[in-house]
Amino acid sequence: MDEFDEEKEMGELELMFDRATSFVAKELSTKLSSPELLTLYGRYKQATEGTCTSDRPSGWFDAKSKQKWDAWNSLGDMDRETAMQEYLDLVFKFSPEFENNPDNKQSSRGLGFSVSRMQNEDIDINDEDKTVFDWVKEGCIDRVKHHLSTTSILDKDEDGLTILHWAADRGSEEMVDLIVDSFPKQINCVDNDGQTPLHYAGSCGHAEVVKLLLARGADSSVKDFDGVDCSAYINL
Repeated sequence: MDEFDEEKEMGELELMFDRATSFVAKELSTKLSSPELLTLYGRYKQATEGTCTSDRPSGWFDAKSKQKWDAWNSLGDMDRETAMQEYLDLVFKFSPEFENNPDNKQSSRGLGFSVSRMQNEDIDINDEDKTVFDWVKEGCIDRVKHHLSTTSILDKDEDGLTILHWAADRGSEEMVDLIVDSFPKQINCVDNDGQTPLHYAGSCGHAEVVKLLLARGADSSVKDFDGVDCSAYINL
C-alpha cells in the first residue's frame, strides 16, 4: 500500500469517526449504560488527545471523574488510528441504526481494514429471544414482570451487573421499585468493579432513583474497588 492509499484510508476513518461521535452525542448517549459510555469515552479521548498524562482525580466527590480517567488511562499508548477504529467498532455494536445508515456503509467500503470487527455481534434480537436484561434496558415493565418468575437474584451479565444495576443506570423509578420488591437482596449487590446499583444511579445523576434506593435500604457506605462510596450522592 503506497502513501497515498494510506492517507486516503486514514481520511475515511477520520470521517467515519466524526460521524460516529456526532451520532453518539445526539442519538446514543441516553441509551447506553455507564460502562458502555466509559468505554467509548476512553477511546474518544485517546483518539483526540493521545495517551493520558494527567493525574488521577483525587477529590472525594470525583467518583465519575475517576471512572472516566481510568477508562482513558487503561488504554496506555494505544495509537490514534486504533482508538478511532475501536470507537467505531463499539458504535456499530451498540447501534444497528448507525450500522444500517447507507452513508456509513458506503464509506466503510473504501477502508482497507475491517470497519467493524464487532458489528455482527449485536444484531437486532427478536422479542421472543430477549432476556429480562434486554427488557429492563428497554424499560418494558410488563415484559420484565413476565420474566421475573424465571429470574434468579444471582443472575448477572458479563460485567457483573444485575437487573437492578441496569434499572438504576436507566433511571426508571418504577422499574427499580418493581425489582427491589421481587429481589430486595439485590439492592447492595456489586458488579465486577465493586459498584452497587446506588453507585450507578448516583453517578448518572438520577436523584429520584437515589432517594428510592436509599429509602428501600441501599447502603451508601459500600465502597467500590477504588474505595469510593456513595456518600456524595445522598443529597443529589
